[in-house]
Amino acid sequence: MAGALRPPGSYPRVPVRILASLTLLAVCLAGAGRLVHATEGVYEGNHVHVDGNVDAAWRKVAGDLGDELFGKLAEDLGARPPASELPLRLTLYPTRVTFERAVLPLTLREKDASLHQILGGWTRRHPPTSHVWLQADAFDTRRLILHELVHQFYARCREPSRRGQGAFWYREGLAEYYGWHRRTAAGLAYGAFDALARGARLEALKLRIAKKDWSAFAVGTRARGGDYTDATALFGALRGTAHAVLRERLARYEREVLRRGGGAATFGRLFRDLRPALEAAVKSYWAAVEPRWITHGVGWDEDAGVLHARGTGIAVLRPARVPAPWSQVRMDVSVPKGSKASVGFVLHTPGIPHADRAFLVERGRLTVARFGNLQQAAREGAAVGALAPNVVASVSLPSQATYRLRLSRLGGAFVLAVDTAAGERRVVLPAPKGAPPRRAAPDILSLVARGGPARCQGLVFDAPPAAPSK
Repeated sequence: MAGALRPPGSYPRVPVRILASLTLLAVCLAGAGRLVHATEGVYEGNHVHVDGNVDAAWRKVAGDLGDELFGKLAEDLGARPPASELPLRLTLYPTRVTFERAVLPLTLREKDASLHQILGGWTRRHPPTSHVWLQADAFDTRRLILHELVHQFYARCREPSRRGQGAFWYREGLAEYYGWHRRTAAGLAYGAFDALARGARLEALKLRIAKKDWSAFAVGTRARGGDYTDATALFGALRGTAHAVLRERLARYEREVLRRGGGAATFGRLFRDLRPALEAAVKSYWAAVEPRWITHGVGWDEDAGVLHARGTGIAVLRPARVPAPWSQVRMDVSVPKGSKASVGFVLHTPGIPHADRAFLVERGRLTVARFGNLQQAAREGAAVGALAPNVVASVSLPSQATYRLRLSRLGGAFVLAVDTAAGERRVVLPAPKGAPPRRAAPDILSLVARGGPARCQGLVFDAPPAAPSK
């Protein structure tokens, strides 16, 4: 019941049984148990069985995600499926077409009319099984896998007659919370909602809850129709709030609904006396969530430091916060042989018109261009050739698979060096006219990709050398 990203403002408020969910589920610590093993087309984890006509590496990734998720859900919910309901079962599909061919008959059998709204995944109720097709970038695929496995874990914890029941805000909010994740050295971090900036969803959520007629209590009691934005706003805040009493009431709600069913009436009974605190906690929680990156038409796996360009427009990835001060940024870029894609850096000087500077590398060439407002152009879906009239420098490069880029700041000027098999190529851009020699607000650094598949990875900011001590 999950789907990939929808465009901003396209979250229809429709009945629960015809909604397809938008996210994946996040991961945690791997559980102990029997040894995992893989056979042709199948991966058996400790708690998850994965099959499907996809690369074996993806089956293993999905199995490992499911095993980590299983342990975390069992800990957070205080429940786990009985042995007779294990393992969790997941099927992966290489394309949407193969996914729809397999899933459509199942949705008809279960009288589920939601396939036309399913963008990335679906979980069957009887028997619980999850289905996901591989997305254009790895983050979205992991998100969908986790989202669907949350639905299945929860369904297998309940009696078969109750598996399709429950409040929409809780079912989908739970899946959204564990789906938005970040990989860390200690394992998966859940509820990484700053990633909601993908597809402008975080902005849409903040606009929604800022409306005078929006009420968290109304969402919980189903006094108003809800959608994925409402579900994420309410569950995310309740799970993440520092308000101890609200967190304790959520835990009580979860225990009661899991064991006895119910939903709206249970929420009203548990939260009615805390309504002012609930409304305030939701607004304060989301006010503190700020995106690290804002994406426009590009896949970004922040954890792996990998950018995936797709489509034919300019795609800008803008960090909301660049470490300051910085003296150099390093990154490796790769463009497939025969591809016309380009990838690189963009610098935007706030307050200085027509000052965006793009350093773009394609296979065999480095191009430097100026653009009036590349961020706006990306949002509006600028054409592939939009940069061509603004090219200010072009340097040939040896044709090779990967280039190392080093962008350095020298006062108000910037230098881009490209390490190649034939040595270093360098381009210098002076400071834009009108820019003060030392800016209080630093330039915004973006990553940009256009024109097809390409990738960058290993993004590193270097701080300037420390001043010598006196």
